[in-house]
Amino acid sequence: CRYLCEHKEMVANRCVLDLGAGTGIVGLTTAWLGACTTLVDVPRVVPLLASNVTVAMGDDRPFASRDVTVRPLWWGDRPAIERLRAERGPFDVVLCCEVVYQQP
Repeated sequence: CRYLCEHKEMVANRCVLDLGAGTGIVGLTTAWLGACTTLVDVPRVVPLLASNVTVAMGDDRPFASRDVTVRPLWWGDRPAIERLRAERGPFDVVLCCEVVYQQP
């Protein structure tokens, strides 16, 4: 997050996909910096992720962008990826975390 804050021009006024968003801190940082942000992760993570986004985006918070969406996404699910691209893309920046590991 520090790097993004120090280089906000990378995400400000851009469309960002946070792939493997986890708790949402990185994606929320991009929204705070002015990006249209889509946060995705595996379905079991989405309830906590969505809750964190709802709390963080409270009305009194100074986010530069309020265009933030949370979606479930299994990596490799081509139809879901195409729907996401059609609804929220194209993406200017893709941030990735833990995208190469095997689910138990």
